[in-house]
Amino acid sequence: MPAASATNQVGTVAATSTATQVAYPAASAPATGRSAPAVLPNLPLAPAVRATNQYFFKNSLTSGVADFSIYYGNPGDTVLVGDWNGDGRDTLAVRRANQYFVKNSLASGIADHEFTYGNPNDSVLVGDWDGDGVDTLAVRRGNQYFVKNDLKTGVADQVFVYGNPGDTVLVGDWNGDGRDTLAVRRANKYYVKNNLETGIADHEFTYGNPNDSVLVGDWDGDGVDTLAVRRANQYFVKNDLKTGIAETVFAYGINIDAVYAGDWNGDGRDTLMVRRMEAEPESAGIPVMVYGTLRTGQEADFVVNGTYTSKRVARAPWAELWVTNGNPLRGVWPWAVPGNHGLVGEVLTFGPANYNQMIRKLDRWEGFVPGRSLNRMNYTREIVDTNLGPAYVYVATPWRQAQARAHGVLLPDGDFTRY
Repeated sequence: MPAASATNQVGTVAATSTATQVAYPAASAPATGRSAPAVLPNLPLAPAVRATNQYFFKNSLTSGVADFSIYYGNPGDTVLVGDWNGDGRDTLAVRRANQYFVKNSLASGIADHEFTYGNPNDSVLVGDWDGDGVDTLAVRRGNQYFVKNDLKTGVADQVFVYGNPGDTVLVGDWNGDGRDTLAVRRANKYYVKNNLETGIADHEFTYGNPNDSVLVGDWDGDGVDTLAVRRANQYFVKNDLKTGIAETVFAYGINIDAVYAGDWNGDGRDTLMVRRMEAEPESAGIPVMVYGTLRTGQEADFVVNGTYTSKRVARAPWAELWVTNGNPLRGVWPWAVPGNHGLVGEVLTFGPANYNQMIRKLDRWEGFVPGRSLNRMNYTREIVDTNLGPAYVYVATPWRQAQARAHGVLLPDGDFTRY
């Protein structure tokens, strides 16, 4: 059992810089560890949300847009993260009751491996328990843990007791020996155990605030897992298991996102992945930021004119506006592209009566089909952060971004009405 803390020192996460740029990807249970179910923010008045099956991956601990995205599984699936084949890259596994569907690449498609383990209502942790480089499962029942060292149906290879039944449990390689073990969290105190055995904690420390959401990862590539605190869409990363201020602070996604940590590109450093969480229209109809030809007085404003309940000029700092020549019937094409110049548009709010209708109408206008390959579309609809708050924006797909930069014109002020 973890020993009681011998110190009253509290480490409040201190931001040493302000990260204002926010990524466009948005979004399961509360935080439980490095490769366990997703981390949701502690939002007392959060809108009703539902999970999707779209995932946005970032290969650095910086603000900005996702490096790539995929669809996998069904929207209602529970998703786990781990290195299932020992290749040094974390990928996804879908859990349905006590069945697991493992994918060994970050791509859409069918599972590479399936198996069953435990009971449908078990809590499940993921880790490399035996140091062989492959992540497997451990079932938690109260304060008992049933560890399996392969991805097969069968009985546990090891059983032990640790902590109390109500503890929050984190998984990580806390001492760099290549084996994952447990840490118990109680408020903002952490009790780290460096082996899978019953007994007292090997190390104790405090970090952050009692109600913080927490992620676990090897953020600096030194082989040791440490903590990152999440507050809304800001992350405060600590590179040692000590009380103190964060070494890295950045913003990513939006408040309703579900967030996972993993090494997506095999460089030895864990970064974040966002699972898109959609707000229920009737509880939080997310506004839409239009730009380019959809703005007031431009050639396509008829698509939205008279349909919204409010309109405000806004700016998205993470993007910039490029234009390319279209065909004689359409003139120029505007493209929202990741960049630093800023994008100016109009944030439109739709009422409950026509919200879903207008989202579908704009999807059709921009040629966006949820689940379709990005290589077959011009735009993808993403939740982004603006100076007025989160909004949907139709962002150029990667191949269109490349074309715009190669053949288009950058508008430095991001304002199409001045073009």
